[in-house]
Amino acid sequence: MILQLSHPSASISQESWTQVIETFKNQIGANEFQRWFTHINVDFYHQTCLMQVPDDMSIAWIEANYLDELKAILPLACSEHQEFDIQFKIQDFIKDHLKESEKTHAKASQSATTSSPRASKTKQVDTINTNDIAEQAELLTKKKTAKIKRCGLNPAHNFERFVVSDHNNFAFAAATAILQEETLTYNPFFIYGNSGLGKTHLMQAIGLELLEQDLNAKVLYTSAENFTNDYVQAIQNNQLDNLRNRYRNLDVLLIDDIQFLANKTKTQDEFFHTFEALINSQAQIIVSSDVSIHDLKQLSPRLVSRLSAGLCVQIEAPSYETRLAILDKHLSNTKHYIDRSCLELIATEIKSDVRNLMGAINKLLIYVSLQPNQDFSVETVKNLLQDCFQQEKTQLKLSAKTIQKTIANYYNVNFEDLVGKRRTSQLTLPRHVAMYLTRDLTNSSLHEIGHEFNRDHGTIIHACKSVNARIQDEEGFKETIDFLKNKFT
Repeated sequence: MILQLSHPSASISQESWTQVIETFKNQIGANEFQRWFTHINVDFYHQTCLMQVPDDMSIAWIEANYLDELKAILPLACSEHQEFDIQFKIQDFIKDHLKESEKTHAKASQSATTSSPRASKTKQVDTINTNDIAEQAELLTKKKTAKIKRCGLNPAHNFERFVVSDHNNFAFAAATAILQEETLTYNPFFIYGNSGLGKTHLMQAIGLELLEQDLNAKVLYTSAENFTNDYVQAIQNNQLDNLRNRYRNLDVLLIDDIQFLANKTKTQDEFFHTFEALINSQAQIIVSSDVSIHDLKQLSPRLVSRLSAGLCVQIEAPSYETRLAILDKHLSNTKHYIDRSCLELIATEIKSDVRNLMGAINKLLIYVSLQPNQDFSVETVKNLLQDCFQQEKTQLKLSAKTIQKTIANYYNVNFEDLVGKRRTSQLTLPRHVAMYLTRDLTNSSLHEIGHEFNRDHGTIIHACKSVNARIQDEEGFKETIDFLKNKFT
């Protein structure tokens, strides 16, 4: 069932709906239409269009890529040609999917560690077999540990320690789909976001889970910097064949910080051919970057094109609730106790990224372990972590309000109008530019930016796409954006 209209009405007939869907299908292409708009039911309530989608990934992808087109075409289905507010209803397919995955993983782990040999008729043989099982389990653990190390993975970066929330649920859902899919639907899988938000953790969790499924899988995690160093060393030692054998004979390649290849023409060429070889051999490629694919200006066009061919997802800055959950989970893996109010203080003060958050809690845990009898009050923690909090304030000194006021002054519009509900042509461009720069220059999430502008996050996505398109199409507009950016950096 594809974009099925649940309840045709006097204003929206089945015939007009079918015509609109055909037009939309022609706009985005049959393959994309089939891929993202299968099993979606649509209902209209007054000025609201409710789309019932299979999963979180569908919502995030449709909002990021097709929301503008849908908003433009939906009025054509209505006899009054009215505009609709698009809302989504998420079904529980992913949750069921993950539960099933967890059950399968638990069964596999139990089978690997607790399976018993054939029943014996004597107590003595039972004891011997128990010892054999223990020895086999120990050997398996050692083998697994050695394999994880050879693959470049950190066993601490597993899914159990990965906190899923609004800021990363799309990326997590895609990662889960990759682990469950037999076909390479999302290849390459490109993850981007600011430093310290969990891109490396998620990539390595995928690698670790793949090894749980098959310890013989050929998995390699590395950074673009390490790839560059390996390439240079291979040239110096005349060992390019060894390099290519290592990187091109894999089931899964996880490569971090691809932006490091910028302006390294020869290394980019080598990576491009490695990429091609892996794709042709049906290997999965997972790549991370601090910036989106289209902002990798110093990468060759053909490499950017290859990276764009799969699924691209963003990880954003975590919300307060997520930061608190991350601290809770980290603390649960230790033997120490820290008062809840102290955790709330850290979650409130550290907003920019997960790495800074972990640095603060680990520093506090060191103090706690060295002084187990000390009462660590909120005031004590404030003093102990003063440098961490000050560093955070320095990183976050550029606020949305600062950007809004600067843009309002530049375009000679009223600040209250810029962030208010008025919709005029005079305000559209300044408002879009302010949203774009807030997204680009701060660690705020889409929801946080939406709150600052009294808009939903779909509007922020639309504004950023609009500014990006104008940068590409309008001569001189990029210079305007760069000039405004320089006011803040």
